Amino acid sequence: MTLQQRPSPDPQPEPEVASRLHGMGLRSDDLRNAILAGNDEALGCTANDVVTRAGYIRWSTPLRYLGDMYVPKGFTRERPRNFEMLVSPDRRFALAVAPGDHATGTERIPSTRIERGPLTGQAVMGNRHQLGFGAISPEFTQSIAPTMTLWLLLQFFDEQAEEVRLELSLPVEFTLTPASERGFVTGFEPRLILPAISLGDTAEIISEDEDGQIDVPVARR
Repeated sequence: MTLQQRPSPDPQPEPEVASRLHGMGLRSDDLRNAILAGNDEALGCTANDVVTRAGYIRWSTPLRYLGDMYVPKGFTRERPRNFEMLVSPDRRFALAVAPGDHATGTERIPSTRIERGPLTGQAVMGNRHQLGFGAISPEFTQSIAPTMTLWLLLQFFDEQAEEVRLELSLPVEFTLTPASERGFVTGFEPRLILPAISLGDTAEIISEDEDGQIDVPVARR
Protein backbone atom coordinates (compact mmCIF):
# COMPACT_ATOMS: atom_id res chain seq x y z
CA MET A 1 0.00 0.00 0.00
CA THR A 2 1.37 3.40 -0.96
CA LEU A 3 1.26 5.95 1.83
CA GLN A 4 -0.41 9.20 0.89
CA GLN A 5 1.31 12.55 1.42
CA ARG A 6 -0.17 14.49 4.34
CA PRO A 7 -1.14 18.17 4.09
CA SER A 8 1.71 20.59 4.69
CA PRO A 9 1.89 21.16 8.46
CA ASP A 10 3.16 24.05 10.54
CA PRO A 11 5.80 24.83 11.59
CA GLN A 12 8.48 25.02 8.90
CA PRO A 13 12.28 24.88 9.39
CA GLU A 14 14.62 27.84 9.31
CA PRO A 15 15.00 29.26 5.76
CA GLU A 16 18.59 28.07 5.42
CA VAL A 17 17.56 24.54 6.39
CA ALA A 18 14.65 24.58 3.94
CA SER A 19 17.01 25.85 1.22
CA ARG A 20 19.55 23.09 1.93
CA LEU A 21 16.82 20.45 1.81
CA HIS A 22 15.48 21.90 -1.44
CA GLY A 23 18.95 21.57 -2.95
CA MET A 24 18.89 17.89 -1.99
CA GLY A 25 15.46 17.39 -3.52
CA LEU A 26 13.87 16.91 -0.09
CA ARG A 27 11.10 18.60 1.89
CA SER A 28 10.85 19.07 5.64
CA ASP A 29 7.18 18.09 5.57
CA ASP A 30 7.99 14.74 3.96
CA LEU A 31 10.70 13.91 6.50
CA ARG A 32 8.47 14.89 9.43
CA ASN A 33 5.50 12.97 8.04
CA ALA A 34 7.68 9.88 7.55
CA ILE A 35 8.68 9.94 11.21
CA LEU A 36 5.09 10.63 12.27
CA ALA A 37 3.88 7.68 10.19
CA GLY A 38 6.28 5.43 12.07
CA ASN A 39 5.05 6.73 15.41
CA ASP A 40 1.40 6.33 14.39
CA GLU A 41 1.99 2.70 13.44
CA ALA A 42 4.08 1.97 16.55
CA LEU A 43 1.27 3.19 18.77
CA GLY A 44 -0.68 0.12 17.69
CA CYS A 45 1.77 -2.10 19.56
CA THR A 46 0.67 -3.64 22.86
CA ALA A 47 2.39 -5.21 25.82
CA ASN A 48 1.99 -8.57 24.05
CA ASP A 49 4.22 -7.55 21.14
CA VAL A 50 7.89 -8.48 21.22
CA VAL A 51 9.82 -5.74 22.99
CA THR A 52 11.68 -4.61 19.86
CA ARG A 53 8.62 -4.26 17.58
CA ALA A 54 7.80 -0.61 18.29
CA GLY A 55 11.40 0.42 17.70
CA TYR A 56 11.56 -1.66 14.53
CA ILE A 57 8.43 0.06 13.19
CA ARG A 58 9.78 3.51 14.01
CA TRP A 59 12.87 2.67 11.96
CA SER A 60 11.31 0.76 9.07
CA THR A 61 8.08 2.65 8.38
CA PRO A 62 9.80 6.01 7.72
CA LEU A 63 12.00 4.29 5.14
CA ARG A 64 8.92 2.85 3.44
CA TYR A 65 7.16 6.21 3.54
CA LEU A 66 10.14 8.03 2.05
CA GLY A 67 10.52 5.36 -0.61
CA ASP A 68 6.87 5.75 -1.58
CA MET A 69 7.32 9.52 -1.77
CA TYR A 70 10.68 9.78 -3.50
CA VAL A 71 11.22 6.70 -5.68
CA PRO A 72 8.74 8.14 -8.22
CA LYS A 73 10.98 11.24 -8.26
CA GLY A 74 14.08 9.26 -9.23
CA PHE A 75 15.42 8.19 -5.83
CA THR A 76 16.17 4.49 -5.28
CA ARG A 77 15.74 2.25 -2.24
CA GLU A 78 18.90 0.20 -1.82
CA ARG A 79 20.08 -2.40 0.69
CA PRO A 80 23.83 -3.13 0.38
CA ARG A 81 24.63 -5.79 2.98
CA ASN A 82 21.14 -5.17 4.49
CA PHE A 83 22.00 -1.52 5.15
CA GLU A 84 18.69 0.17 4.33
CA MET A 85 18.91 3.56 2.64
CA LEU A 86 17.35 5.93 0.13
CA VAL A 87 19.74 7.12 -2.60
CA SER A 88 19.41 10.41 -4.48
CA PRO A 89 18.95 10.38 -8.28
CA ASP A 90 22.46 11.77 -8.85
CA ARG A 91 23.93 9.35 -6.28
CA ARG A 92 25.52 12.23 -4.42
CA PHE A 93 23.98 11.23 -1.10
CA ALA A 94 22.05 8.49 0.67
CA LEU A 95 19.68 8.77 3.60
CA ALA A 96 19.22 6.30 6.44
CA VAL A 97 17.07 6.39 9.59
CA ALA A 98 18.41 6.02 13.14
CA PRO A 99 17.29 6.70 16.73
CA GLY A 100 19.12 9.61 18.30
CA ASP A 101 19.63 10.51 21.95
CA HIS A 102 18.01 13.27 24.02
CA ALA A 103 20.14 15.98 22.32
CA THR A 104 18.57 15.26 18.92
CA GLY A 105 16.94 18.35 17.46
CA THR A 106 18.51 20.70 20.03
CA GLU A 107 21.57 22.95 20.06
CA ARG A 108 23.58 20.22 21.79
CA ILE A 109 25.51 17.64 19.79
CA PRO A 110 23.53 14.40 19.56
CA SER A 111 24.65 10.81 19.40
CA THR A 112 22.96 7.73 18.04
CA ARG A 113 21.05 6.16 20.92
CA ILE A 114 21.90 2.59 20.04
CA GLU A 115 25.19 1.04 18.96
CA ARG A 116 25.71 0.89 15.21
CA GLY A 117 27.59 -1.74 13.27
CA PRO A 118 30.79 -1.48 11.19
CA LEU A 119 28.96 -0.49 8.02
CA THR A 120 27.89 2.73 9.70
CA GLY A 121 31.47 3.27 10.84
CA GLN A 122 32.65 2.71 7.29
CA ALA A 123 30.13 5.24 5.94
CA VAL A 124 31.16 7.81 8.55
CA MET A 125 34.79 7.40 7.52
CA GLY A 126 33.76 8.06 3.93
CA ASN A 127 31.86 11.18 4.97
CA ARG A 128 34.80 12.49 6.98
CA HIS A 129 37.55 11.93 4.46
CA GLN A 130 35.72 11.52 1.13
CA LEU A 131 38.17 8.72 0.36
CA GLY A 132 35.68 5.99 -0.43
CA PHE A 133 34.17 3.33 1.73
CA GLY A 134 37.06 1.02 2.57
CA ALA A 135 37.24 -2.74 2.67
CA ILE A 136 34.89 -3.93 5.39
CA SER A 137 32.48 -5.22 2.78
CA PRO A 138 33.16 -5.28 -0.98
CA GLU A 139 29.42 -5.47 -1.69
CA PHE A 140 28.81 -2.35 0.39
CA THR A 141 31.70 -0.54 -1.31
CA GLN A 142 30.43 -1.37 -4.80
CA SER A 143 27.01 0.07 -3.97
CA ILE A 144 28.32 3.44 -2.78
CA ALA A 145 30.31 5.81 -4.94
CA PRO A 146 33.43 7.37 -3.37
CA THR A 147 31.78 10.80 -3.53
CA MET A 148 28.47 9.71 -1.97
CA THR A 149 27.74 10.94 1.53
CA LEU A 150 25.45 9.16 3.98
CA TRP A 151 23.03 11.31 6.00
CA LEU A 152 21.13 10.10 9.05
CA LEU A 153 17.54 11.08 9.77
CA LEU A 154 17.76 11.07 13.57
CA GLN A 155 14.66 10.88 15.72
CA PHE A 156 14.12 11.04 19.47
CA PHE A 157 10.77 10.36 21.16
CA ASP A 158 10.60 12.55 24.25
CA GLU A 159 7.88 11.14 26.48
CA GLN A 160 8.02 13.95 29.02
CA ALA A 161 7.77 16.73 26.41
CA GLU A 162 5.29 14.67 24.34
CA GLU A 163 7.16 15.41 21.15
CA VAL A 164 9.43 13.85 18.57
CA ARG A 165 12.61 15.80 17.82
CA LEU A 166 14.37 15.13 14.56
CA GLU A 167 17.15 16.29 12.29
CA LEU A 168 18.79 15.27 9.04
CA SER A 169 22.51 15.37 9.75
CA LEU A 170 25.79 14.24 8.25
CA PRO A 171 27.71 11.91 10.58
CA VAL A 172 31.43 12.64 10.77
CA GLU A 173 32.56 10.91 13.98
CA PHE A 174 32.20 7.26 14.98
CA THR A 175 33.26 6.23 18.48
CA LEU A 176 33.98 2.53 18.80
CA THR A 177 32.85 0.53 21.81
CA PRO A 178 35.93 -1.04 23.48
CA ALA A 179 36.98 -4.36 21.95
CA SER A 180 34.22 -4.14 19.33
CA GLU A 181 33.62 -3.09 15.73
CA ARG A 182 30.35 -1.52 16.87
CA GLY A 183 29.97 1.98 18.24
CA PHE A 184 28.04 5.24 18.33
CA VAL A 185 27.92 8.13 15.89
CA THR A 186 29.00 11.04 18.08
CA GLY A 187 29.59 13.92 15.68
CA PHE A 188 27.53 15.52 12.90
CA GLU A 189 28.28 18.41 10.51
CA PRO A 190 26.19 19.91 9.08
CA ARG A 191 22.98 19.42 11.03
CA LEU A 192 19.62 20.29 9.47
CA ILE A 193 17.34 20.58 12.48
CA LEU A 194 13.65 20.16 11.69
CA PRO A 195 10.66 21.38 13.71
CA ALA A 196 9.67 19.00 16.48
CA ILE A 197 6.46 16.98 16.12
CA SER A 198 3.98 17.49 18.93
CA LEU A 199 2.37 14.29 20.18
CA GLY A 200 0.06 15.90 22.72
CA ASP A 201 -3.04 14.71 20.88
CA THR A 202 -1.86 11.15 20.29
CA ALA A 203 -2.02 8.07 22.43
CA GLU A 204 0.61 7.17 24.98
CA ILE A 205 4.09 6.84 23.54
CA ILE A 206 5.44 3.32 23.68
CA SER A 207 9.00 3.19 24.98
CA GLU A 208 11.52 1.34 22.87
CA ASP A 209 14.48 -0.61 24.18
CA GLU A 210 15.98 -1.35 20.77
CA ASP A 211 15.43 -0.38 17.19
CA GLY A 212 15.29 -2.74 14.27
CA GLN A 213 18.20 -1.37 12.24
CA ILE A 214 20.08 -4.14 10.51
CA ASP A 215 23.71 -3.12 10.34
CA VAL A 216 25.51 -6.38 9.80
CA PRO A 217 28.87 -6.79 11.56
CA VAL A 218 31.29 -8.09 8.94
CA ALA A 219 34.73 -9.30 9.88
CA ARG A 220 37.63 -7.32 8.39
CA ARG A 221 39.55 -9.15 5.68
